[in-house]
Amino acid sequence: IFTGNELFSDAYPCKLIDDFVFEAEGMTITIDNSIDEAAIGGNASAEAEDEGGADDAKETAINLVYAFKLKPYELDKKAYKKHIMEYGKKLIAKMKDAGK
Repeated sequence: IFTGNELFSDAYPCKLIDDFVFEAEGMTITIDNSIDEAAIGGNASAEAEDEGGADDAKETAINLVYAFKLKPYELDKKAYKKHIMEYGKKLIAKMKDAGK
């Protein structure tokens, strides 16, 4: 509402709770970061089994976090309280401006 950043999309299951907050349903996905050797002209040699190339890696993530590149950040109780108070003030002002 204040940053314009998209946190989720209607392409994912979501619902509005108490006309106040959205709940989006995420799921764990596996991301395959392997490199297709054929796409870069690689040819497996019969003489050398392992030429020391990069290892293929697979990782798991929550689909919403991965799709929207969300990053975690740490807040202690004092910092969170300050943040939520500032957010509340902005939200109340925004609602008053909207006539609600």
